Amino acid sequence: MKKIALVGTSNSLMKDGYGQFLQELLPGQVDILGLGACSSINAVFSLLKYDIVDRYEYVVFDFCINDFDYEKRKHINKYSILSYWVFVFGRLINSKTTPVFLLLPNESYDLSLGIVYDRGIIDFYIKIAKLFNIEYVDMSAVFEGVSLEDLYRDRGGHYASRYQKQIANCIIDITNKRKRRIRHVRHMDEIQFFICKNRIPLK
Repeated sequence: MKKIALVGTSNSLMKDGYGQFLQELLPGQVDILGLGACSSINAVFSLLKYDIVDRYEYVVFDFCINDFDYEKRKHINKYSILSYWVFVFGRLINSKTTPVFLLLPNESYDLSLGIVYDRGIIDFYIKIAKLFNIEYVDMSAVFEGVSLEDLYRDRGGHYASRYQKQIANCIIDITNKRKRRIRHVRHMDEIQFFICKNRIPLK
């Protein structure tokens, strides 16, 4: 069984991306199965296309950064994002493969205000992680205090090389922790409350 499958966006597969650094840290143990400019529906596609379940110890999902843009442009909404993860976790719940969310912060552009940081989609992903008991790495906490000009190599949400290395090291750290068991959400009512009111207890 290999260590990690990366199912993510362009930061995972670009030159000097965190995927390249992970492959250097774990030779022969990391496969990059990502696709640039895609939303979280690609997590569903990847599980159906690639032999991931029970072949890897961990699968790292990195779609938060693109879901931010897709939701902003109204090409996707939180109900559809959640439905994709319900499918994915249903495939992984009884497997030997542990999912991990990699939450990468994005820039939000507002011509009247300049560059404004918006972490709404990150907080939504954290709620999903808590609902299903999924491990996550919130890189916005790691990068707190870093200027946007320093963090990104361009205006497409691609991180500078030294921060890609930090991302790779954070992934290594979380995959060395004790594994969590995915929580089975039994009732659609729980999900409805989670989306609309967030009143369910998160244990």
